[in-house]
Amino acid sequence: MESGTPPLPITEDIVLYFLSQLAAQRRSRLFFKVTHNLSEDRPWHFWCAPDLDLLEVLPDDTVIAYEVKGQRKRKQGLEWPAVFEGLDQALAYLDLPLVTDDVRNVRMFDGGAVDFVYLVHASAGRDVLDVRKRRIIALTPIGFLAAFPDRGQGIGHTSDMPGRAAPQHERLVEIVVPKPNPLHDPGAKAFLLEHLSSLKAFGEKGRSYRLRVEKAGHAFFGLKA
Repeated sequence: MESGTPPLPITEDIVLYFLSQLAAQRRSRLFFKVTHNLSEDRPWHFWCAPDLDLLEVLPDDTVIAYEVKGQRKRKQGLEWPAVFEGLDQALAYLDLPLVTDDVRNVRMFDGGAVDFVYLVHASAGRDVLDVRKRRIIALTPIGFLAAFPDRGQGIGHTSDMPGRAAPQHERLVEIVVPKPNPLHDPGAKAFLLEHLSSLKAFGEKGRSYRLRVEKAGHAFFGLKA
């Protein structure tokens, strides 16, 4: 973003763009706004309710899901995410994606495929991060990332937990470290990894990324499409 220009709101799509740049550094595979793969002709399907804002598969096959909340435009001006906004959705991610056997009409696995879940909030700066937010989120398995408008406010994390690459990005900082998913089902994860190709519509060549996330990110940084 050029100096002297008015700041753009840090919307959900812009936060997702920050995360996509982090994932590029880590050489991860990304899937945006994952709902289901009903368009695939298969006897089983993935279901995500609520939608998974972002699903990241690291090179070591660690699976991380992100529930993202950004600024919104209101009549009275820009509004930052509420203190616990999205925490309920992030908790639901622990049990996703559902994998259904459509022939027998049953769920195939008794748990979720993700290893870790983050709630991500756009934030004006570290000094305004609510202490209550950190204390409450720390009581859950959910991790918490803050996304900042200015370069240099991120760069850092709170631990080097083995087996999970903590964020290293100029606009992101890890406030609460996620705990391993207590609802994790190894069979569900293995099935997801085997069938990631069925989610290609949600990948970086899909409409959600190209028409929303990438477009918003390029506008924020003043890049050409």
